[in-house]
Amino acid sequence: SGEGISLTYAELQHEVRNVASGLMALGIEPGEVVSVQLPNGLEYVLSYLGITYYGAVMSTLYLPHREAEMANIMAHARTRALICLDTQGDFSPGETALALKRNGTLPDLTEIIVVGEPNDGTRNFATLLDTKPTELPSPVAADPMLLLYTSGTTAGPKGVPHNAHTLLSNTRLGIPEHAVTPEDRFLSVAPFGHLFGQYSLHLAWCAGAETHLMATFTPPAFAETIETERPTVVFAAPAQLSACVASGAFAGRDFSSVRMVITAGSAVPAELVAAVNEVLPNGAVCQLWGMTETQAGSYTRHDDPPEVAGRSAGRPSPGTQARTVADDGSPLLPGQECELQ
Repeated sequence: SGEGISLTYAELQHEVRNVASGLMALGIEPGEVVSVQLPNGLEYVLSYLGITYYGAVMSTLYLPHREAEMANIMAHARTRALICLDTQGDFSPGETALALKRNGTLPDLTEIIVVGEPNDGTRNFATLLDTKPTELPSPVAADPMLLLYTSGTTAGPKGVPHNAHTLLSNTRLGIPEHAVTPEDRFLSVAPFGHLFGQYSLHLAWCAGAETHLMATFTPPAFAETIETERPTVVFAAPAQLSACVASGAFAGRDFSSVRMVITAGSAVPAELVAAVNEVLPNGAVCQLWGMTETQAGSYTRHDDPPEVAGRSAGRPSPGTQARTVADDGSPLLPGQECELQ
């Protein structure tokens, strides 16, 4: 739900089949890559599920990516189609991709589908929704479904392929650890272009829970949405939570519906955890550590003491092993920095 639209799972499946049929009609075959650069709105959800519904592969582009990043990632992925906004401020992803296609940088790109106003050489996303459903292939769990790229903070971005085995098994085993039920309502302002934001979708879908969509983050809008939409599980990056605390956006708000705020992406100061916990009368902050290669690697549990989430990323997720390694292999000293594997 969100953006004034509410869909049941049955209604969502109908829309997803239309998108999948539309992509097939454009010649995008199972196993081929469709890149997606969209905010956390309904079109993102429909794109993700529509692409993977019949065995095509979704690859995400972060919203801040511009020409250089788009060219490198889409060329490496051999992207056949791009789904994006018509404009992001003064930037046009569709026109940029079209130029890269025409100058030969993206020789595999055949379709550019925009949410908004198309121009010569691009298509409107609405044409996918208007496609009559057709007979579609049925992928199996071992087929690739996502091609994600690492952030490139320590080296060049690496492509990480995932199938349903790797992602949804990790999700399914995480549901009891997070105590997620079909009655939960998720809200993520962590971008869906990152696997952390996608994890909120995976949990909701695997549990049959509800997801409220919020496409644009600002501290006041985030606080207002929590108060009015009454989510039970909230996903947010530490920087987003810090901005809300620093601006006073959380002050005086009724966050009694929230039982868990999951945060990940960078180290979380203990004082930030404490500040958010103060506005959660019935919930607590959970800290998560993961990688593009693993999804949720470790996390604190919803019933851990508050001080645990303030100083750690919890225990490994089921089926996961973790270790800390010093650069020279020697025993770790208190406070020593190390690599978490």
